[in-house]
Amino acid sequence: MSELDKPLEITLNWDNSPSGFTFVGGLVFVKTSPGGNQEINKYNRNENSTYFINGQTGLSTSYEIERTNSELGQHTIAMYYTLINQDINDPTLWKSLLPGGQVIPVTVSADDITSSFEDIQRKTFELAPPDIARLNVTSESFVYQLKINGQNVFGENIPVSILNKGSGISILRTDTQQYVQLQSDGSVIFTPEYNNATVLYKIESELGNFISTESEMTDMSGNVVGKVMKYDDNGVGFIQFPTNFDDLTNISYTLVQL
Repeated sequence: MSELDKPLEITLNWDNSPSGFTFVGGLVFVKTSPGGNQEINKYNRNENSTYFINGQTGLSTSYEIERTNSELGQHTIAMYYTLINQDINDPTLWKSLLPGGQVIPVTVSADDITSSFEDIQRKTFELAPPDIARLNVTSESFVYQLKINGQNVFGENIPVSILNKGSGISILRTDTQQYVQLQSDGSVIFTPEYNNATVLYKIESELGNFISTESEMTDMSGNVVGKVMKYDDNGVGFIQFPTNFDDLTNISYTLVQL
């Protein structure tokens, strides 16, 4: 088979910007032909993690175009992203990567279908801040100080993000871009991997407000279950929910909007 018997290949090359991809869960590229036909390439974080690294270089996505007269004219490539925990297959959740919903035009000429085809010029994708209402479990704000008894558990003026994860939340330290990961002994470490973040629950009740390892403080029989976040001289950690409710005066939580 000669080169002219092979389809043309349009390749979009790009580098990720140094920041902005932390909360991105999917990338969608839609190529539209002159006749209106669309071809869609999708990449999600779980299966294509390289595409979601801040500052990653040398990324690409490609399309084949048959060497026929019906392909002559202007093709366009639109680029979108979705946030973590959003359904990449739902077009209503796609947000444009380029300002104002711009697209990249690619003109295929008669000369192109009889010769090799140049790749699209390399571009840098820069993401605007994500839609904060979709990230926050309360849909009220994006960055908080997490305080226990008036003390910021991660250090003075250190903000956190409360992100949806599964049926609960995860906690992200925005200064280090690391997530809270709970150890079996109740201690906390921080991980840069979203998949390793511990699923927690924000509970508001007549007993108080808690960040808990369980969605309910007691089981069907009334037995205490789960652990709650605490803060003391040893720093932030989790302890078994107190059986003596008088102890709750020492466990109070305030999410303070910056």
